[in-house]
Amino acid sequence: MNKLQKWLIQYWNLILILVLAVILLTVKLDKKFMGQHDWNSTWYGNVARNHIRYGLANTKLGSISAGGPIDFNSSRLYFTHYPPLFPLLLALGFKLFGPSEVALRLVVIFFSLWTIVFIYLLAKLVLNKTVAFLASIFAVVTPLFLYYGKLPVHEPIILPFILAGIYFYLRWFKDQKSKNLILSASFLFLAELITWPAYFVPPLLTLHYWLFHPQKKHLKLLLLLPLIMIGVFMLHLMHVKLLTGSFLGGGLVQIFLTRIQSKQTNEIYRLTFFKYLTTEIQYLKIYFTNILLVLDLGWVIHLIIRYQKRQIALSESLQMLLLIFGSAYVVIFQEAAFLHDYLIYYLLPFIVIAAAQISEQILRRLTKNWRLLVAALLVLLVATERLKYAKAILNSNNSEKGYKIGEFINRQTSFNDLVLVGSNFYGDFYASFIAYYGDRSVGYSEDLKLTDLDKFQWVVRPKAHDALSEKSKAILDKKFPRYENAEFVWYDLRKKT
Repeated sequence: MNKLQKWLIQYWNLILILVLAVILLTVKLDKKFMGQHDWNSTWYGNVARNHIRYGLANTKLGSISAGGPIDFNSSRLYFTHYPPLFPLLLALGFKLFGPSEVALRLVVIFFSLWTIVFIYLLAKLVLNKTVAFLASIFAVVTPLFLYYGKLPVHEPIILPFILAGIYFYLRWFKDQKSKNLILSASFLFLAELITWPAYFVPPLLTLHYWLFHPQKKHLKLLLLLPLIMIGVFMLHLMHVKLLTGSFLGGGLVQIFLTRIQSKQTNEIYRLTFFKYLTTEIQYLKIYFTNILLVLDLGWVIHLIIRYQKRQIALSESLQMLLLIFGSAYVVIFQEAAFLHDYLIYYLLPFIVIAAAQISEQILRRLTKNWRLLVAALLVLLVATERLKYAKAILNSNNSEKGYKIGEFINRQTSFNDLVLVGSNFYGDFYASFIAYYGDRSVGYSEDLKLTDLDKFQWVVRPKAHDALSEKSKAILDKKFPRYENAEFVWYDLRKKT
């Protein structure tokens, strides 16, 4: 028996789960970006397309989210709120498969599959194969994974890097082999180049080692992880300086503060701590299911009992680490968590591993004839509890208006044309969709000035929100050819009547 056959026999159950994940994640793979939180897809899709179109030397690895021709002399060109690796990975998808929705989603699916792999490996390392299998399949059938496991956003991309870093840290924790620490540091380095929650991990791993390792003789060596983290942050500041001329260019401090609390969000939602807390609980229920949460409550009781007996094992310490990591961003940046339900994605490993451990303990108390039946029933209940909701978000089209006007602008105009959309509402809610699908330089105004008539080549009025002032409409109707269909009124400013 060769190595491949042994590997297939050892991991046949994981392979089956990955096949199931691929089948489920490729549902509606080519759907247009117009669903829930798909502004991420179009925003970062624009950044990726600009990397391909203009080259990394011209973009300087920086994020440029505009559509159409780019003015590289603009003072507000770059989006600097995040490190650069995530859109670069999306750009690789465009390079390999061409610019399309499928290309971006395939990149995310690739990393989502690795999330399942490392959930399995972590559970197997500290518990057993049964827990690993249950945790992996629980993860695959949750509404959170089914929808956000293919959405071009930071969370599904960064999570496998973080889990890989934790996995190899635990390997090092057990055997003290330097290669495992190097692998852990390497994966966490890459995670820190993607987005900020990776910065929680090095301090947590250092604390974990100090609390739970019996010898602690290599604690100084583990401090390598926080040092790398500080180095990556310094690299980011230098990159921001290169792009904007300032170490804090692009509003880094401002975005940090608004993620915690902003006046605008308070005015719109009247956000209180109670409202934030109840919203997060609702997110947990609809994306992870009540069944998994009840099992997790069972794990908390299990942990309390173990703590009282002073019997905290490596498996419990891992799950506490995963719980603290998964909760940190949601707890610290409450406004961001309130607005963006997908930020609970970081809790996925804890939710499924803890639930799987309690499930396995229940199954162990059953006879062999009942174990398989009860396990299958449990997975079926998790898969179907929120199936209606999962279907709803997969079919969501709440930004269809942005997609439609973007497609219309792209068909009607040339690449170098400047287009004015007569609705500030469209600019506020659909700008990234219009930039992605229109791929033009687009402005938004509801009151035309004479200078606008010389600056723009087209004006488009969406009938769904025809907010252009009557005075502006009268000027356009008098001076320029007017065209109309069921959804839009538009004017060609290159011609005069």
